[in-house]
Amino acid sequence: MPLLVLLAAASALLGTAPASATAQPAATGADVNGDGVEDQVVLQRVEDEPENQELVVTVNGERLVAKLPVDPHVGVRPPRVVDLDGNGSHEIAVVEQASGDVLAFSVWGLFDGLRAVSLADGTKLYAFEGGGASALNGYGCAQGPGGREFVTAGGWLRDWNEPRVYEGDRTTYAVRDGIATRLSATPVVGEPGAPGYQVDPAACD
Repeated sequence: MPLLVLLAAASALLGTAPASATAQPAATGADVNGDGVEDQVVLQRVEDEPENQELVVTVNGERLVAKLPVDPHVGVRPPRVVDLDGNGSHEIAVVEQASGDVLAFSVWGLFDGLRAVSLADGTKLYAFEGGGASALNGYGCAQGPGGREFVTAGGWLRDWNEPRVYEGDRTTYAVRDGIATRLSATPVVGEPGAPGYQVDPAACD
């Protein structure tokens, strides 16, 4: 099953989110412009808009703001600092939807303003993590011939009556100037420990 189908199906699971919500902002530091100075990053709910959150990045005294969705039942999750292309400028991975099993991330950086990483057709790039017993989803980075590559992997349990064999794929992207270009998509069939499902989020640091 193609990864995009897997991710769409995983997104459908997000209606099972717990009822408790987090209204407190989450903050971290990241060098979003690559100048060696840590910039302030804050993620917070939008007042009177329970379906939205704000990503606020302050760079050299300038406050940049992007509005994006949030699961109103779960609230703000701590953002993650990543560097998808290995150029020393950080991006921010933000949870837009969450359930007990699946997290759905968009990734934001300074690309002629504060923008989300997108595919060539302009649609937002998403990474998923989790899936419980029925699915595997994860992301990471790896070194490729042209530099750092962003990697996503996902699979669905093929048959509940068989051993834990998942069917899905592994996709690699080159991310440059906020555009993710797909380099490869490789089918994967195997148990959770299959090489094709192995991804390392820490490799995106």
